[in-house]
Amino acid sequence: QFVSTHVWKSLFGKPADSLERSIDHADEFMIIDNEPLTSTFISVPADFGQLSADAYMSGIIAGILAGAGFHARVTAHSVQLEKSELQLQEQQRQQALSYAMASANYSS
Repeated sequence: QFVSTHVWKSLFGKPADSLERSIDHADEFMIIDNEPLTSTFISVPADFGQLSADAYMSGIIAGILAGAGFHARVTAHSVQLEKSELQLQEQQRQQALSYAMASANYSS
């Protein structure tokens, strides 16, 4: 819990969104960050395939754990989340608002 709250906040300006324990392995945990800071400012070209700009975060966490005496295998995974109905409605509203503003500017 220390890593997902205090360490994460020191590194990225906010605690991780959640810390979850694996169903399959009691000694396996997942730190969840729904909006990782690293991918906010970095885009990976399509020809780089599965390369993740956020993967280096696992190396930082592995180093912190090793320095504290916890030698662990740390990996990074990205999961595409489905948008909820409310998020889709908000996105459509924003697109309509943007279109209306663009139309108003065009007719000026």
